[in-house]
Amino acid sequence: MVWHYSDFYLRFSSRPYSADDLAPGKQVDLTVHLTNQCIQKQCDEYGADEEIECNMWSSAQMEGHLRAQLGAAEGALVYERVVAQMLAAVGAAMRAVCDVVEGRAGSHELFGFDFMLDANYGA
Repeated sequence: MVWHYSDFYLRFSSRPYSADDLAPGKQVDLTVHLTNQCIQKQCDEYGADEEIECNMWSSAQMEGHLRAQLGAAEGALVYERVVAQMLAAVGAAMRAVCDVVEGRAGSHELFGFDFMLDANYGA
């Protein structure tokens, strides 16, 4: 049995992503590719965007942003689509490992999933 917690959070990079950053021989800027707070805090641009406190948003902030950017109806639809895509991916991953994850009486397992959204909010 799998449960999900509906209040998730989003982490943002302090610097914009570019596929050029991954060119052979180029040093990888971890602050572009890893959104962990301990990595982001090392970046000079950390916290520069006043709308994104500590480079994080709650799921409610994301939904509010989508509604403001796309209109109330479209923003709500996009938000629900993103959540549905994430849940579908989690379901597929859990089905893939259900034969090897063993349950233990009186305990539970906690799994975290990370997703990336593209410019069109595709997960």
